[in-house]
Amino acid sequence: MFLQPAHISGPQAEWRSTRRAICSSPTPRPLLSGRSPPAGQISVVAGILGKLGLPTPGPATRSRLGDPEAVAVDPQDNLFIADEAADYGNDVIEEVTPAGRLSVVAGIVGKSGPPTPGPATSSRLGEPSGLAVDSQGDLYIADSGNSAGGIAEGSLGNDVIEEVTPAGRLSVVAGIVGKSGPPTPGPATSSRLGRAIRGCCRLSG
Repeated sequence: MFLQPAHISGPQAEWRSTRRAICSSPTPRPLLSGRSPPAGQISVVAGILGKLGLPTPGPATRSRLGDPEAVAVDPQDNLFIADEAADYGNDVIEEVTPAGRLSVVAGIVGKSGPPTPGPATSSRLGEPSGLAVDSQGDLYIADSGNSAGGIAEGSLGNDVIEEVTPAGRLSVVAGIVGKSGPPTPGPATSSRLGRAIRGCCRLSG
């Protein structure tokens, strides 16, 4: 089992990350649109074009986003967004349901920093820049930095892979928080990682 970079993560649709909104191409249908747009057109499913900022729980198209870096889709067609805009204090993972409702499922809005095992919404994140979801609904986050202090000076950041279970529990499954470097064969949580995977990713193998 390994993380493989990809432009698409999830079934039934192609999701693209832009600086201000997440858009879907209807191939064959957009996951979160109320109706399918004409062929060759896109529809905004999260975020407000031209307006960056903190996320607001509720209708996804009425919530601002910061800098959505990656997306993934689980077996139930829920869309997950890695929103890493430190300038806006985001650094969170947002979920958009097939009904178009947005909520924060990992990270604390306005607070960046090293992760804390336990409830995912009580743990800070650094720069979540890659996502994957397995067939059981476990969410994996490539947390590639720390932009608001909280880690010893001179560190390159978090550089870890975090797992969030369907029950909302977060744990570090690879890498050492605050210690970047070349990987070491053996236990994943005893090995350093370099710059954790950026962009979209999918779980393979």
